[in-house]
Amino acid sequence: MRPDSHGPCGCAGARWPKFDGHTNPVTWDLTFLRTLNLSNNYISGQLPDLSHLHKLDVLDMSGNLLQGIIPDTLTNCSSLRKLVLHHNFLQGKISLKICLLTKLSRFSRSHPTHSQQNSASKNKSA
Repeated sequence: MRPDSHGPCGCAGARWPKFDGHTNPVTWDLTFLRTLNLSNNYISGQLPDLSHLHKLDVLDMSGNLLQGIIPDTLTNCSSLRKLVLHHNFLQGKISLKICLLTKLSRFSRSHPTHSQQNSASKNKSA
């Protein structure tokens, strides 16, 4: 983890942990979790299997270094209303199975810009 000077509420001076590296599957055994916001960290690798988080309402993993595809197993998160994955390095087509998330009202995924790719390369080598 690395400290950051601004917390999720934008409070200057507050110190909040930031994560980096690959995610550890052991940390994902949170069956009753409703909101998971790990945005703007240096989490790399593929999206973890979150299929057992049936009560998950909001998933925000934007602004990381995630790669690969958006797994179909996310459709098991049947309560998901908000899925925010922009500013990562996710590739491939989005499966039509995403339509099974009938409560989903916000979904964002975008490709990183050239400057973000350069920034990510520098962060990985630092």
